[in-house]
Amino acid sequence: MAHFLSGDSKNKVIILYIVETMQDIISRNQLSAVAFDLDLINYFELQQTINDLEANGYIAAVPSKIGQGYGLTEKAREVYPVFVEQIPLSVRANIKKYIGENKESLMSEDMFYTNCLAQPAGGFDVVLRAAERDRVLLSMVINVPTVEYANQAVRNWSKAASAIYKDILDSILDVKQSEPKKEE
Repeated sequence: MAHFLSGDSKNKVIILYIVETMQDIISRNQLSAVAFDLDLINYFELQQTINDLEANGYIAAVPSKIGQGYGLTEKAREVYPVFVEQIPLSVRANIKKYIGENKESLMSEDMFYTNCLAQPAGGFDVVLRAAERDRVLLSMVINVPTVEYANQAVRNWSKAASAIYKDILDSILDVKQSEPKKEE
């Protein structure tokens, strides 16, 4: 009978597997995209897992064109093969397939940034940014009442950002009224 990891250990090996499968430096947001789209881990667990892996020397933050990204350390490469087999083959296959089909879009220059901060008075501030190359196009902070809403906002941001940006521009620039009049 196969023995599979669970809880924090499972999350750590899944993150290591994602980083290894990308075969490139990967940002927190790119890790988030893979983890959320495959429903592997929620935002707060993901952030804690990344912090734990970095603090224990299994991943290292490295500068890259995306700002700060992560790669596996030698320490991780030594122990990773022992534990990766304890993640179900179906999970590994889904991750590998997802990255194979989405690596180009994950690595694209248009980046979506998210962060969540628990507020002392209750609720969560969700920081949402859309950037293109080195330029921030849209940045906002929304306050939501529950961790579930915070996770949902983070999960949906990359899909909704373009439409939200367009709606904001249409609303504040009053595009229809400012169009030049045609000469007759």
